[in-house]
Amino acid sequence: MDSDQTAKSDKKLHVIVVGAGAFGGWTALFLRRRGMRVTLVDSWGPGNSRASSGGETRIIRGTYGPNQPYSKMVARALQLWRENQARWKRDLYRRTGVLWMVSGDGEYERGSLPYAFAKPVWHMN
Repeated sequence: MDSDQTAKSDKKLHVIVVGAGAFGGWTALFLRRRGMRVTLVDSWGPGNSRASSGGETRIIRGTYGPNQPYSKMVARALQLWRENQARWKRDLYRRTGVLWMVSGDGEYERGSLPYAFAKPVWHMN
């Protein structure tokens, strides 16, 4: 390896994350924790009222029918919310509950039940 290659490999990778909503924010945070330089950009700025994932009335849905990879992602997300609340000593998630009403046979919702009852992760205290 020549000196130019060595100098380049010593620099942190710089990543630009476009969109500072839930997915962009978490992506930027994890890249930073992995040692990368991160620039997070959003048309309206982070945590703005125009973001579809921001505001005080957002939910984390845990029912994805039989498509369990999404249910597992929700379980992991809730775990990360809990860990970051403890790390930052701030309440970021408020559990309020939900009433889910279904028409028809409810097949989609029933597909979520086996995972939901096998892994009691759908709540945070």
